[in-house]
Parts: sequence; structure tokens; C-alpha cells
Amino acid sequence: MDSIPANVHHDEALIMAPSIGLHFSGINATMEALLPKMRKTMKIACCGGNLSDRMPRSTLWKWLRAKNRRRWRIWHSRRNNDMLLGLFLRNILRQKLILLFTSAAQREHTWLTKFCYHHMDAVIATTQIAADFLDCPSVISHHGVDSSVFKKSEDCGEVRRLIGLENRPTLGIFGRVRPQKGTSDLVEALIVTLDQFPQWQVVFVGAITERHIPFKKRLEERLVAAGLSNRVSFIGFLDDFSQLPKWYQAVDVVGCVSRKEGFGVTCLEGMSSGSPVLATHAGAWPEIITEGEDGWLARPNDSADLSRALQLVFSKTPEQLKQMGRVAQQTIHDRFTIEQEVMRITEVYKKLFEKYGEDWQRMECDSTSLLNAA
Repeated sequence: MDSIPANVHHDEALIMAPSIGLHFSGINATMEALLPKMRKTMKIACCGGNLSDRMPRSTLWKWLRAKNRRRWRIWHSRRNNDMLLGLFLRNILRQKLILLFTSAAQREHTWLTKFCYHHMDAVIATTQIAADFLDCPSVISHHGVDSSVFKKSEDCGEVRRLIGLENRPTLGIFGRVRPQKGTSDLVEALIVTLDQFPQWQVVFVGAITERHIPFKKRLEERLVAAGLSNRVSFIGFLDDFSQLPKWYQAVDVVGCVSRKEGFGVTCLEGMSSGSPVLATHAGAWPEIITEGEDGWLARPNDSADLSRALQLVFSKTPEQLKQMGRVAQQTIHDRFTIEQEVMRITEVYKKLFEKYGEDWQRMECDSTSLLNAA
């Protein structure tokens, strides 16, 4: 089948990916990677907030009133709010919806989540650990990363100059600044470690919500007292999502230090950009990283163990870091590309449509072309 044009009428989408959340999160980042790829080969759209203009968008009202509303369509949820709205649309408004949920959580689910996913037609788990926390059948599909977007720069120093960073070895942390992300654990580890490695700097790139501004101020006060405020920076949220790959290209190592995590696509983005990753045993990171080859692992919520791992990171020569980055890129190429994820999800869509008697041939994807897609 020929690719669906970028200007396709998204109100006629056969698959809707809602984003009913108050803040930009890893879920939004996943959708930002997936949907532009998927719309090339299927009629898919998104609705909701915290989504960029590059996404195939519709409004919920227009989509519900579309000409093809008498066909079965897929509602692909990634949050409780998404599932609840899907259940309301199907069971109360009597919309012909096939309900699908992707679960990344690695924890015991609340009664509400369990109620919702037991009423889904299918569930995808992003890791084996996430699948183990579900008490329903699921299909495992790891997240992937777009290596045509997140790729290594040939001139890291020039990228740093363009975004206003000093040209020196850099550890980058990507994601919201809050306790769950291990931000304070890493700051405490840096206070112990960073003085021994004066050439290194650290940048935190991610949103700081209003409720966490006092938390960030306390961390800054700790860094000032330690004499490190000129080497550790909080960049904040990037309003222009297209600038994010440049920040990955500007760092030598990516830090993923959450206490708890669903999946953690920042690890994939960093590795695809040619950086080894320092991560905690959270999310999918232990399933992705091979200790000492493409990254390092530390215990979550343990600043002492993070300090130990930072010693290993900062002691590496530039060439050793580059070699680890090359291994990291190969890991992504072999197992975690966005094309591989699209193929796995497409197979779930296909089976759901066929179960409800819809003709998949009308929007069938060419799986081989996905592997070669840019």
C-alpha cells in the first residue's frame, strides 16, 4: 500500500491515540516518536494536549462525527484518563470503538487501573516486568527510538556552541525535575564526586512544575554551598521540541537516575545519540544496558551508589566514552528502533481489526518498508 500523505484528513483516522494528561511526560515523548512514523502507513491521529504541531491531530468532536464512524475504530490509551474516556465513549455514547491500552508501569496497579484494563480488548506491556504486574494477558513491545532524529553529531563542540554550553565533558539528565526522577539523589552524589573531576559539567534538561520549584531551589542551595553552582545547570523545559536532539548531541553521557520509572525512553534517545548511559535499576534500563559496555547501572534512591558509578563515568577517557557510545548505538540498531516498535504495534492493530471483522487490507502496512523508513 502507498504511504498515507502527511496532509491526510485526520478526522477520518481509523486509530486514535488520546493524550488526556496535564503535563508533557514520557508518554507524550513516546507518541511524538511513534505517530509521525505511523501516519506514513496508516490512518492514525491523536487528540488532547501537550502534543506538537508535527503530530497528525484531530479534535475529539470531529473524529467522533467523521464519515467513517460506523466502522470499528481503535482507541489506543496510554493513561487511566484515556481508558476512562474510551470506556465512556463505547459504553455510554455507543461508539464503535476497539479499546487498547499500553502499560509501562512497574508497580502494583490501583483498583481503577485494573478495572479499566480488564475492559480493554487488548493490552500491550512495554517490558516483561510491566507485564508481570498485570493480571491479564498482554503483548510485550519495547519502546523504540527514531535514530534518524536522535543521532550522533560529528562535532560535539559546535553543537555546544550553538546551544550556549561550555565546550567541556558533559553529563546530561533529561526529564522532569522532581524527587521520583532521582534528581536529589544525583545532586548529592555530584556534591561528593564532582570536585575530583573539575573538567566535567552537568545539565538538567526538563520541566520544573510549579509544585516542584521549592524542591529545585533547595537543590540549587545545596550546589551553591558545595561550590558547584557554576558547573551544574537547570535548563528547564524546551519549548521547541525539535531542539531536544541537539541537547543529546551536546552531552558525553546521559544520566537516567529515577527511583521509579515506567519505561524511560531517555535512555534510548541518549544511546541512539551516541552516548553511554548511567542508569538506575528502574524502568526498562536493566533490560537495555550492558554494564561496562554501553553504560553503567546503580541502585535507585541511593546517592552513595550513584557516587560510586559517577567515579567510573568521570574516570573514562574521551575515546573510551566514544567507544561505549558506538556500542550503545549498535544496541539501539539491533533491538530498539522506532521501526521495530511500529511493526510490533501494527501487528496488534491488525489482529484487533480482524477480530472485529474489519478489512485490514484497506489500510495494511508494508512492514518491509518500515524497516527502511527514515
